[in-house]
Amino acid sequence: MDGPADELEGGRGLDLLDLMARTWGVTSVGDHGKWVWFSLASQPDEVA
Repeated sequence: MDGPADELEGGRGLDLLDLMARTWGVTSVGDHGKWVWFSLASQPDEVA
């Protein structure tokens, strides 16, 4: 990574997903792809 972490413009997506999603994971698709899947709580107080 270049520069301090708080100055980076990208790379926070999975950190945010981890905070917001009830569950999530990654599944490989073919030789060059992946799906990132997630489940969100229907109510804000359901997030663990």
